[in-house]
Amino acid sequence: MVKPACVVSSLLLVSAEEAVTLLQHNDARTSVGAHQHVGMEDFSAIINGKAKAVASGAIDPLPTDVVVGFEAALDVMAGQLAGEKVSSVQVWVAADSNVQSCNTQQSASFTGPDGVDALKQLAANKKATHANCRSTEDSLRGTENSACVGLDTYANNAKSADTMPTCVCGADLGTPSDLLACVKSTNAWATQVETELESKIGACSSAQQAADVKAATCDVDQTLFEGAACQYSSKLTSTCATAESCHQSTVLSRTATKVALQAKVASEKVMMEAILQMKCVTGLLKTGKTFSQEELQQCSTSDYNTSDLDISYPETQKIGCDDSDAVPKPGVSEWVVAEYASLAPTQSWLPQSMSYVGIEPVVACASSVGAAFSEWEDGTCRDLEAANPVKAYGGHCHCTVTSKQECLAVANKSPEEFVALSLSPNNDYCGLFVLPQDKPEWVHDGCTCKPGLQTVNNYGGYVGGNHQDWECSLRG
Repeated sequence: MVKPACVVSSLLLVSAEEAVTLLQHNDARTSVGAHQHVGMEDFSAIINGKAKAVASGAIDPLPTDVVVGFEAALDVMAGQLAGEKVSSVQVWVAADSNVQSCNTQQSASFTGPDGVDALKQLAANKKATHANCRSTEDSLRGTENSACVGLDTYANNAKSADTMPTCVCGADLGTPSDLLACVKSTNAWATQVETELESKIGACSSAQQAADVKAATCDVDQTLFEGAACQYSSKLTSTCATAESCHQSTVLSRTATKVALQAKVASEKVMMEAILQMKCVTGLLKTGKTFSQEELQQCSTSDYNTSDLDISYPETQKIGCDDSDAVPKPGVSEWVVAEYASLAPTQSWLPQSMSYVGIEPVVACASSVGAAFSEWEDGTCRDLEAANPVKAYGGHCHCTVTSKQECLAVANKSPEEFVALSLSPNNDYCGLFVLPQDKPEWVHDGCTCKPGLQTVNNYGGYVGGNHQDWECSLRG
């Protein structure tokens, strides 16, 4: 606040009306702006009026102590303007610090214990574990294929007449000695086949068991990998959405603050010019001598340097937040190609009739990870089939937000029991609704939950009761 500090001695040489003006000026409680300009003009008129009277010879030069009193008042006003500069700088620093806070929060969301970076590394570790497991499974299935195909080949060859003793295929055995020789030959063949079959059956069974055990481990690793990938995608998407919303609101507020400060500084510089002009006049008056109108006019036409009141506006730039790595994610076709194409078998496996599938069907990320709420309709969310729709809503949570994007970011992280989302025209009400009347048990920073007026069956956009400009989104 800038106001002239007038001394009592100065009142001795002014009219009663001017004295009232000075006293009112001294007691004013006005802020920098139009009211101060009015007061400044009054004070300037008095000083310049006296100076003109002295220059014209209408009155004698003013006593030195009176002029010194005027100068003291002007010095006080100049000091108050300097104080206003300090205050303006503090206002700007505070406005810019809000943008810095967005950057700080974003960085913490990346580097925190459960942040984006940690989840990205977790997903990378799970990916490597799964890929290594599938490589081992592929090798074991190849071993199984070799062992079991070798078994089948040997068995088929053993059943062939070409490998059996000729005497067992209907040949004339002749004498008992010939029969005995045939039996011995057959026993030798059977013993050899038995030994080979037992060995090959065991090898096939062991290889199959080892491959099955590894496949089961790999299936678990695949599930863990996809779960970690979903966590990373969700965290990255929500972090960037929250950061963007934060920056939009704080940068907009900072811009408005800058415009207001620039106008304020411009006004203060006008006042400082007036103060410097009056100090030029008091400099003439303080000599105690007469001076010319030309000398007085020079005080009005001189250029005064008010750059000391200028302030700079350093702006913190928002740090980038690239969420392109959040896609593809489990549940979309591109994911299978991007993550699993390189894991295709390199060995020869047994036929698919053996029910070997390798990569299991992908488990898609939960719907809450994606855009559960996206489409909007006019009106607030109410049960349109109720007798009195305006009071037809279940339990709900009101979340403090500053933009539609921030409201959507909060809603898309909410449990699936929340089926409707209401947003006020000025974005200060972001309401999540459930169907039951009971108060939701959900706990989330910035959100307050309350019971509804009744249990409802569904929601839709209700434009009655001055809700035409509201918006309602239903969970997709």
